[in-house]
Amino acid sequence: VERVFSLELAVWRASCLQFDTARFPSMGEVLEYESCRMAAAGCTFDAHGYKVDRRIQSGADVIVRGVIPFLENDPVEDLMRKFR
Repeated sequence: VERVFSLELAVWRASCLQFDTARFPSMGEVLEYESCRMAAAGCTFDAHGYKVDRRIQSGADVIVRGVIPFLENDPVEDLMRKFR
């Protein structure tokens, strides 16, 4: 269960930080950028809504289902230490 949660959080974080385009180094910078972008368009920005949307749009459910079978026999704790 812990490895599924960790993988889902990693995918969600990558989605929030927009690793596929702008590559923001922190959540604060992403939220500031999105807030400015929305303000320029005359809209208000909802940080919580952004995070929820990114969780849905991240595709974590598909990724987790595809990756977990490969991790079932691996020492997950060793892998987690490598990523910290």
